Amino acid sequence: MQAQFPVFLQVPEGIHLATLVGMFVYKGIKLQDIPGIIQTSSFTTAAVMFCVATTNILAWALTSEQVISKLSAAMLLITYVPQISMLLPNLF
Repeated sequence: MQAQFPVFLQVPEGIHLATLVGMFVYKGIKLQDIPGIIQTSSFTTAAVMFCVATTNILAWALTSEQVISKLSAAMLLITYVPQISMLLPNLF
């Protein structure tokens, strides 16, 4: 028998559905657990967003200083053989 609800849901609908299934089907989530779940998910989201933001800053710095172009020019000074130039980043 096929499910009558859409399988691919957007995030808010997925959260509501997961909460309802956890509360009424599995009976693993109680009403007093919801503030702790929201707090934990907020901290996790903040940590992930901090990682994304710092990575974005690092990418901007590397791009503005043209580090990739300078590294590739330095690698071409060492060798012109394509196989060795593919192995060089793995060595360092």
